[in-house]
Amino acid sequence: MFAQNGFNSIKFGIVWQLITPYCHCKEPLKIKHYIFGAMMPGVLMGLLPTIYAIIFDNIWLFIFGVFFTFAAAGDALMVYILRNEAMNTYVQDHPSEVGCYLYKNEANATE
Repeated sequence: MFAQNGFNSIKFGIVWQLITPYCHCKEPLKIKHYIFGAMMPGVLMGLLPTIYAIIFDNIWLFIFGVFFTFAAAGDALMVYILRNEAMNTYVQDHPSEVGCYLYKNEANATE
């Protein structure tokens, strides 16, 4: 939604050694857009199904939701790490490792 090339900028895959699915954007995004995208898996596949399961007493959906809430811990960690950065700063996923690149304007960088 926020990538210049739209869905074509998104790469999906699985790290088979860890049996971990991933989704990564191949172009820089503003931090506010990156955070929005990073939170969506945890919200859509974790929190919402868990809340629905509690309301409608569905144990299997509850287990699914709790599992995906915990599975989104890496995304939550990235949001936590980026929380104090300027929301209009650009950030890009690292192509092969956990983490990201932060693109700061030299004139405004404090580090």
